[in-house]
Amino acid sequence: MKNEIINNGISNPQTNWYEINSKFIFENPYTRLDAPQYKMDVYLALDKLEKSPFRIEVLGNLVSKIFVPPPVKRHFVNKGEPYLTPKELFQFRPTARKYVLPKLIEGLQNWYIKKGNIVVSQSGNVGKVIYVGKYLESFVLSQNAIRIISQPNIPSGYLFTYLSSWIGQALIQKDRYGVTVKHLSPKMLSSIPIPRLDEVQLNGKCINMERFFHDKIVYATKMRDLANKTLDFAEKLFYKYSCLQKISENEVTFMHDSDKKIFEVKLHDIFLSDNQRLDSTNYDPILKTIQNNLESLQTKKISSFLHSILIPPRFKRVYVGKEHGIPYLLPSHLSQLRYEDMKYLSASQTNKVDKYILELDDVLVTTDGTVGNIGIVTNKINSFFGSNNIARLKPKDIQDNGYLALYLMIGYGKFQLQKAIYGGVVDHINESHIASVDIPVLNKEQRYHIGKWVKKSFELKDRAMNIEEEVITNFEKIFAKITQN
Repeated sequence: MKNEIINNGISNPQTNWYEINSKFIFENPYTRLDAPQYKMDVYLALDKLEKSPFRIEVLGNLVSKIFVPPPVKRHFVNKGEPYLTPKELFQFRPTARKYVLPKLIEGLQNWYIKKGNIVVSQSGNVGKVIYVGKYLESFVLSQNAIRIISQPNIPSGYLFTYLSSWIGQALIQKDRYGVTVKHLSPKMLSSIPIPRLDEVQLNGKCINMERFFHDKIVYATKMRDLANKTLDFAEKLFYKYSCLQKISENEVTFMHDSDKKIFEVKLHDIFLSDNQRLDSTNYDPILKTIQNNLESLQTKKISSFLHSILIPPRFKRVYVGKEHGIPYLLPSHLSQLRYEDMKYLSASQTNKVDKYILELDDVLVTTDGTVGNIGIVTNKINSFFGSNNIARLKPKDIQDNGYLALYLMIGYGKFQLQKAIYGGVVDHINESHIASVDIPVLNKEQRYHIGKWVKKSFELKDRAMNIEEEVITNFEKIFAKITQN
């Protein structure tokens, strides 16, 4: 096999090329000739499976069902069953922005997901895998995601582990199709080979490694469910202490009862606004509701709780291998269940490196692209590099960080952040926009009580993430060790 770089001398691109054994083409069930079918990691994965001492079965023979619900017309309503898109499903504390009524959608019972199911993203960012816990059972999931229901005697947590490993991901990614938007079909996914680790000889003992990995994944999922419930509890405490009503975009009535956000603005309101901006987001009716509700409380600008708000300048990023660099946290990572596609930067090659290193207990706010994703710097990401598209909010009192983070997550803070968005193609906010957010001044004990549970939620999220990462890494190490012997 070869893996070399070709330079065509015109635009100086780099092209990876390599030779593979023709048997992999003839053994391909679809006889496809597109290059991703035969990428280097695919070849290595298939080669390892072929040389492994384990019996190999295809995924389709290990599951009771692998499917996507048929496409039907969706009728969205203001109140009903909470509906998640595949993107929202893979977020920490998934929150529905749309609702459906069961009687309006034929076969909606197939759209629910159950504890122990595995879901694989089908379109766009193909191949993301999640193990379903009890918290997700209350949601209706879009049909654009593949559901996997394992047979009763097959540990579904093991299937999740394998599909999340580099081997499983290589074999999933090779079967993508589509030019502009990539897709994956249940039929293709069902043909993925699965090594059976139910009787592994390890250190002189016969161990059911499938059950071992399954139990670990179930425990991690319980931790994630508990993290979500803990954050829900913290939000309930906020409404209890503040006596505010929960707000939602779905409660706003627009002109002509339109599904579109159509509303009128008085010229008087524009002249009285802080910056006299003419973009519609600055006058969204939800902001008037927020303003009216907050009038009954003592409020301050969020900047009064902060030592500083820092958005670092753009910087040159020198990427290096994992063993030589510091993990680099991107804005997209803040909302993820498990950090994906983590990259590593060189500290020695970064000017004024201290500006970009995350510090424990700071509150993080994404400022570009998807504005308003919120995080807290926990022990897991302390001393990571942070993107210059993430603002760092340093509280005067560290014990306020959970309260500040929660407020910016929920409608009262989130919509105030989003009203300040500017930019034609990519959305932005800056330090002054964050500083101007109005926040209720609850007493110290109440703020600390809320914040304690918010921080506990993020700690549980990290525990779940660490367990999943450890399980996947251990599977890869054990599989590599046994296949080398």
